[in-house]
Amino acid sequence: THWLKTHGGQDFVVDVKELAKEAGVATDGASAGRIAPRPAEWLALDKAKASAVDTAKDAAAFDFKPKQRRRRQVVRASQSNETNPPIKEGRFGVEGDLGDVTWIVVRTKETVSVFIEASMELVEEASVLLHWGTALSMGSEWELPAQAVQNAKQVDAVASRTCLEGQARAELRFDIATAPQWISFVVFVKVSSHEMWIKTASGENFWIDVLASRDSAAEVSKGEETVGQKFCAAETKYANWTQFNRICMASDVLAGNVGLQEAAWVATDLCLADAKVLEWYRNS
Repeated sequence: THWLKTHGGQDFVVDVKELAKEAGVATDGASAGRIAPRPAEWLALDKAKASAVDTAKDAAAFDFKPKQRRRRQVVRASQSNETNPPIKEGRFGVEGDLGDVTWIVVRTKETVSVFIEASMELVEEASVLLHWGTALSMGSEWELPAQAVQNAKQVDAVASRTCLEGQARAELRFDIATAPQWISFVVFVKVSSHEMWIKTASGENFWIDVLASRDSAAEVSKGEETVGQKFCAAETKYANWTQFNRICMASDVLAGNVGLQEAAWVATDLCLADAKVLEWYRNS
């Protein structure tokens, strides 16, 4: 086992609570943050669900129309509603026990809508946005959507941002022909000159299977990312990456079962960062 410390032989110490406080995020249930109020109903979501139900009924009626007998049965290749239903939903815990993020994907004949709702303890003046991109598969590189999304603003070569209205809700709507397989995002919080990037409770990006089937989502989730893959992805693909993030990742690795290869990745990455070969502040 290898233990890495500072040049003075001391433990690395990062005051996460202080950083969160500067960004206007409450981490201990204090009165500094509150979950933003929102209407009990979400009319756009209710309308989309009703349309999806009608589409499903029409499809079922078409499938059960009497057909002439044929010598050979023709089987149409399509995804069943069990693996890729017209309405699917999920929930993520948020790091720091700030709250949670829920999502619902609604697919109709013409559109696919992704409804995202955040319930996090934040100060009232905080601006909250989704920093997101599309992807062909879970864990793959981000891309811009194939077609412009109405309430999204492009911020770099692969990512867009969409405001969570009232710190609570956002809808991403895609034409069915150009909808992505996946979308991935992090929550970007800004208060005055302070910024904070919020991920899932496990410290990963949020991932939603838009057109991808649930079978593919479950299949991809079985594969565990290696330490080398984590560091390579962070150093080469993350839109936002800092020395603080690097130290946190190294700390998480060292807290687990560390072999020679894992220790080598941690040591190499931190040494390259110390030599300023790697970026300390990327888009932060």
